[in-house]
Amino acid sequence: NNLNDAISMAQTAEGALQAVSAMAQRIIMLATQGANETMSYEQRSSVAKELAVLREAINSVAGRTKYTGTMIFGQTSNTSIQVSNEATDNIAITPASFGSMAVAATAGTSIAVGVTVTGTANGQSLSTAIGATSVATSTPAAQYTTAFTNVQAAAALYLTEITSQRGQLGAVQNQLEYTVSNLTEFANNLSASRSRVMDTDYAAETANLTKGQILQQAATAMLAQ
Repeated sequence: NNLNDAISMAQTAEGALQAVSAMAQRIIMLATQGANETMSYEQRSSVAKELAVLREAINSVAGRTKYTGTMIFGQTSNTSIQVSNEATDNIAITPASFGSMAVAATAGTSIAVGVTVTGTANGQSLSTAIGATSVATSTPAAQYTTAFTNVQAAAALYLTEITSQRGQLGAVQNQLEYTVSNLTEFANNLSASRSRVMDTDYAAETANLTKGQILQQAATAMLAQ
């Protein structure tokens, strides 16, 4: 039961990572569109707003993904899965498998998605925040291009990290499933051993009964003669 609960927790985490991966891919696609300077400022502003919403959505998924009321992501210590009544018989799931998948809110981190473009151009506001790093707006079109290019690179790196995390989580889930299989086989073997020790072998005892009856009948026949 302990191991199956741990598998369920891993599956819960995997479902969240799958949703986050889809959002990261959407961010990359939007950033690629936004880097195109044929788009108007209004269009780029709309793209930037969606990027900001997607970033917050990723953080929301990271914060709400729980199992039995416990946060799954962002753990700093091992999650110990007790396999048997032996104190040392446990499986430790490292924090790397349930690492943080939140998008950084400050610049300079490996998963910071985007930058902030501020200022005005042609009387139109460019104050939509899509990240954490401010850039000058002396040439707004070029700055928007730079911003979206930064988003592309950061989101691609973030997606790579999420993919790596999913791989680690898959390895943990395989380990748990193999352990369940081992315990099941172990329990079956122990049950069979107990049966051989404690229970009657009806086939053998029936053969012995038949043999005894034949010998008894033969002895009776000899006495009658």
